[in-house]
Amino acid sequence: MLDYIDGAAARFILYEIKKPEENMIKLAEVLVMQAEELNTALGGLRKIKNPKEIEKRCIEVNRLENVADDIYKRSVADLFKRTDAIEIMKLKEIYERLEFATDKCEDAANVISDIVVKNS
Repeated sequence: MLDYIDGAAARFILYEIKKPEENMIKLAEVLVMQAEELNTALGGLRKIKNPKEIEKRCIEVNRLENVADDIYKRSVADLFKRTDAIEIMKLKEIYERLEFATDKCEDAANVISDIVVKNS
């Protein structure tokens, strides 16, 4: 997850993007929410006292990933309404990195969920 976030941030510098687009900010906000849910879920793994609460957090990470997918799809569709091909390529790559990061959060939530199932 962090590698993809770092990759997106690096591309802002490499591609000289001065300001993130509104939907990039929305994807970043989704990532923050996912990270908070994962942090809470991971904290619950120490003693697995409340497996239902951990599972609830994992389900929320998955729901947020679906939200991110919707934002990503709309964003890419909107990009292709533009005429500057180089700008489209740059921005699309940043959107992809952000969306991949949300996918990795979902992967982490699935691993946590598997751990809870095996230890409950």
